[in-house]
Formats: sequence, structure tokens, C-alpha cells
Amino acid sequence: MRRGEVRKLYQGTSGAERFRLALAADARGDEAERRHLVSTCRTMVARVKDPSFAHHFQGTLGLVHALLVGVGPMIGWLELLQMIDQQVEASMDALLEGALDLLGSPPPEKKERASAQPPKPRFGRSAPDGAQTLPILSAARAYAAREIRSALEGFGRVCREVADLDPDAVIAVFAPFLTEHLAPFQALMGQAEPDPDAIGVCVEAFAAVWEVWLK
Repeated sequence: MRRGEVRKLYQGTSGAERFRLALAADARGDEAERRHLVSTCRTMVARVKDPSFAHHFQGTLGLVHALLVGVGPMIGWLELLQMIDQQVEASMDALLEGALDLLGSPPPEKKERASAQPPKPRFGRSAPDGAQTLPILSAARAYAAREIRSALEGFGRVCREVADLDPDAVIAVFAPFLTEHLAPFQALMGQAEPDPDAIGVCVEAFAAVWEVWLK
């Protein structure tokens, strides 16, 4: 069958069928046939919502996705460090109590109860937020908190200064779970000093994400 006769059969094909034919033509190296299938594909008139609305929605979704990709591992790190610290604190307590038993001395808690004095905070769970059984855990937590603060600061700046959006409203609508996961570390976050250079990198990255949709 001649090429012209074959092409007459294309007139009644659906968009899906035409795509498959164009894909097959491209796969066998028939560039002319592929171009014909694409250029003669029928056009349709449609009523759609204002494209700028969709672009702003997609751009905002992109910003939130980038934020979560950045801070998600750091939040997981904080939660893991908290779990490790609790286990270390429990092990140290058990070790201390065992040593005191061998020496025939009551544990510190029993002494405090006997003297009717309120118990003193020690490590881990009984210490203020941010206190750690091991200094290395404290340093790791501080690093993660700085990274999160830097990302949130960069996100907030791009939302306000580039996208003209309220960052708190964006997070409340698109990622309310983020606030819940950060809640146990609010005191630690308040103590963290974000890195200006890291904030600058975050601002550039978030702005690039926004510009993909809003050029």
C-alpha cells in the first residue's frame, strides 16, 4: 500500500492510536511519517480555568515538595538521635544502679526520696529539651536543627518575597504534618542559629523551583 493511501487511514484515528503509530514510526527511524502523524493530529477547542491559577498551584506544590525533601531527613535524624539518647540514658542508669548495688549504696533516687527533696533532673528524658547523655549527640542535634532552620528561613523568604505567599499558610494547607513533627523540637530549634550561607543556597534553590512554573 502506498504511503498516501496509508495516511488517509490516519484521519479517523484517536489521539491514543496516533501516538502509538508515531512512536512506532520513530522507533523504526521513519522521521517523515512521525512528523506527519504529529502535524496532522486534530486540534480541539476547550474551556479551561485560568492557567495562572494552575501554575501558582503547581509552583506552590513544588516549593513544599522541595522543603520536605530538604528537612525530612533532618527531622528523621532528630527523632533517631532522641531515641538513641533515651536508650543510652536507660543503659547508663542501669549501669549506675548496678554499680551502687555492688557498693551497698542506694541509688540517687532513693536518697532523694528519703530526704524528701524533689528529684534533680539528670540526662535524656528527665533533662530539659536539648540536654543529652552524650555530647556528640548534642552536637548532631544542633547541626540538624541549624539545617532545618536554614531551610525554613529560605522557604519563608521565597514565599514572601518571590511568590507573594504566606509561608505559614502554605505549610498549614500542604504539609500540616510538618508542624506536628517539629513540635517536640521547638526549644532546640529556638536555640539554633541558622547559617547565612546555607540560607542563601536555600533561597536560590527554592526560587529556581518557583521559576519553573512562573517564568
